[in-house]
Amino acid sequence: MQSCITIQTTLKARCRAIPHLIHPHDVLAYARAGLMHAPGRHSNAVEAIACHLRSLRLTYIPDRKGSDSWYIPLATLRRGGGDCDDHSILTASFLRAVGARADVILGWLRKPGRRGYHAWVAGVAPCGRCRFVLEPQNGRIWWNETPPDRDAEYRIAPEGCSRVDRHLRPLA
Repeated sequence: MQSCITIQTTLKARCRAIPHLIHPHDVLAYARAGLMHAPGRHSNAVEAIACHLRSLRLTYIPDRKGSDSWYIPLATLRRGGGDCDDHSILTASFLRAVGARADVILGWLRKPGRRGYHAWVAGVAPCGRCRFVLEPQNGRIWWNETPPDRDAEYRIAPEGCSRVDRHLRPLA
């Protein structure tokens, strides 16, 4: 199994790569540890996983200039971090391991005076009632809303990929 795939920046290439990268079964033990990390402190599995990932203190490691490399979750853990794509793939894998529907979202992060490419996670909590958007690099969660500083372009999951409207629509 490859631990890293260099991705062309096309939707077709990204859709083909994701099923090979989101591995809930590989991180199941880590995810379960996250649920037990602070019993009773979190009201749901999404919050517990976000807290656990923060406790790992993963760092931002940019890709080499001119390439877009995506890592499997265990490689991101071994490296001690990755870029936004890697953090999102890891987070989606953790959340899927505990029963949440979690997809990687590719789009744009708006900052004053500029806009930059970014990846984050969106999904439905294991209870099935709560939709969330999670910033995997700092663990911030938005419940049942779209963060105002993000423009989603693609929703990418092992089950398939789709283009989304300018603002992320709730999952069906």
